[in-house]
Amino acid sequence: MDRLNRDRERNQPLEQYLHAIRRARAKLEPHTLGYLHGDCHSRNVMLTRDLGEARFVDIETLSTAQDYVVDYGLLLEDVAIYQSLPYASERGRVTWDEINTGLTESEADAPEDWMTYPAFPRSEAVVGFQLELLRHLKNFAEELDDASWQPRLWLATARGLLLLASRQLSSQAVAPRRSHGPRFVNDARLVQLAFGEALRLLRELADHLDPDLAAPLPAVPFLGEQTTPPEASQAVASLMAALAEELGAEAERRAVSGQPQLADYVTRPGEKLFARLYALDSQPVVYLAGQPEDFVDPQHMAQRLEPADTAVSAPGLGTRACLDGPEALPHLKDLVRQARELAGRMG
Repeated sequence: MDRLNRDRERNQPLEQYLHAIRRARAKLEPHTLGYLHGDCHSRNVMLTRDLGEARFVDIETLSTAQDYVVDYGLLLEDVAIYQSLPYASERGRVTWDEINTGLTESEADAPEDWMTYPAFPRSEAVVGFQLELLRHLKNFAEELDDASWQPRLWLATARGLLLLASRQLSSQAVAPRRSHGPRFVNDARLVQLAFGEALRLLRELADHLDPDLAAPLPAVPFLGEQTTPPEASQAVASLMAALAEELGAEAERRAVSGQPQLADYVTRPGEKLFARLYALDSQPVVYLAGQPEDFVDPQHMAQRLEPADTAVSAPGLGTRACLDGPEALPHLKDLVRQARELAGRMG
């Protein structure tokens, strides 16, 4: 499979990304070597009843001289991919019918070399888990003076996906399966999807390592759909990441059909709209449930709607708040949290 498309993004062949990474291998040298579980997925991590300790099982893959980020890459890949795979009629997952492959040549015996599938449905729990994990990783790396932990994490996560695809392969072709069970074994579309996501991560890594591009890596490896509107500013991206961390599993972010600059936040459970983000690059605006007087707002950020807001706001959202600068972010997060609580009480 030479080329894969994901959400209208075209990736290059795997060999091209590997060549780019080899050229920049000096930037990917581990800062230090240490213990590695080697198969650190969610079924091999057990928590004590008080959630105070994590205990690891199946440690026959234990190694004493590996890069510590490899385990985290495996854990991230496991949590994000399996959360998004089709499973019966459960909401918030890709369906088998949305994963399509085809031929680039007209000849019947030409190899399959393209694939399309949608962005993974966004899970705030999965995004929140990644944000929290990367926060701890960053703190640990800073203690070690390890400046290259994030690109190595992208490489480790892509490697985990490629190993997943490799393990799923069999000696004979396997037809796509419409299984209702939780176990995915020798499934052709799982192999293809894992390979596609690995290419996406490698493309992001190659763009980051390219001295001419020096593209920043995303906040987390698996952001899901409607992560950042097209051409969004750093302010918008930072606001979205901050809201995901603040709200966690208590809210779900949803796309607004036909308006990619908008994103709605609904309560979980209840699915009541309590905030809408208008991702203006110059000054992002958040519309909130309730009226300005409903908020504890010593900074006076909560304002009444303006006439122009009617085109982008929604019923029940009677307050606007602007992100005037980085210093306003904590206060805006607090207003959104209050709007979420207000919507819950009104339900």
